[in-house]
Amino acid sequence: MKTQVEIEDIEQLRRRAAIDDVELREAILGLRAGDYVKLTLLAHAKANTSETVLVRITRVKGTDFRGKLAVRPVSPALSGLEIGALLTFTSDHIHSLPKGRLPE
Repeated sequence: MKTQVEIEDIEQLRRRAAIDDVELREAILGLRAGDYVKLTLLAHAKANTSETVLVRITRVKGTDFRGKLAVRPVSPALSGLEIGALLTFTSDHIHSLPKGRLPE
């Protein structure tokens, strides 16, 4: 059975909280295939279940992105997602850029 997820619109949350993350917006403009981002996934089965995960970008087209899940979620509600699962998202969905060592 396929796990149904939604990617949280982080930019909308920032706007509501009057947060203007100029540095992140500028960094997003420089993202390319092969780079990593963090996205927050929301499980449809349980409205309160969310988890921020690492995604490796495979395609960039303007503000539209495609990527593959780089780590398996630990949340039981998202356990159906495997490493390599394809995700389509926009720059508004990008939670943050990872720091430190990344998966190979």
